[in-house]
Amino acid sequence: MPLPSVDQTVIDNVKEDEAEQAREKALETVKPEAAVEAKQEVAVAENKEAAPTSATGTAIANANEANSADIFKELAAMGFADLQIDFTSFPTLVINKGKIKRSGGDAVDGGESVEFIIMDKRKTYLFRGVKGRDDDPKLAYSDDKIHVNMTGELVADTIELWKKEGYEPESNAAGVPTPKEYFIIMVHMVGGEMNGEMAQLQIPKTSIGRFDGHLVNCMIAKKKPMEVITRALVGEEVGSGIKAFNPWDFKVILPE
Repeated sequence: MPLPSVDQTVIDNVKEDEAEQAREKALETVKPEAAVEAKQEVAVAENKEAAPTSATGTAIANANEANSADIFKELAAMGFADLQIDFTSFPTLVINKGKIKRSGGDAVDGGESVEFIIMDKRKTYLFRGVKGRDDDPKLAYSDDKIHVNMTGELVADTIELWKKEGYEPESNAAGVPTPKEYFIIMVHMVGGEMNGEMAQLQIPKTSIGRFDGHLVNCMIAKKKPMEVITRALVGEEVGSGIKAFNPWDFKVILPE
């Protein structure tokens, strides 16, 4: 479905042991066949005594199931056909003023870190129209740099409308509107107030290298990115003055 060691002080506003239980439960069934094989191996090793189900697998299985076209078939069978799944379907998470927040909303779980299972990644572009310092900028996201994601209107027409309202598009030296590049990472949230929900993690260009490095770390740990829980944290501030910002940091959470 198309839709990206630090002390953890906030996961889902519970004690660390409860947070660990949430992580383990989340990973439990990502690969049902692997879980069955693991149970069989343990049973043989222990004279075929019943082995407790490893708590590492449930969330990944749920995430994989959520990423399946079967969901759309099942919904269609219930009468929910021709679903419009787009940029607005799931909440977007960003780092704003040093906190992880819903785009245009409040901090999530205290704003320090969130945990999830990676599902998919796509590139998108943000066009901005600016006016005065006290005026909120106009924003338009576009995956193809031609059409606005939320409306389907042409980016060029949208920018012309901004100009009529007194907003100037951010442009290059030649005066051509120039968008900022982002990755949108589709994720299945684990623990906290968004547990079990789908969300979109907005990764700016300044954090893309960190995310790609995280993917490499997953493989070094001999796990595919979809087979681990990822912890996303607010990175240390980079730069100074009005150009200062907090990048994303990522950590692989492996089952113990």
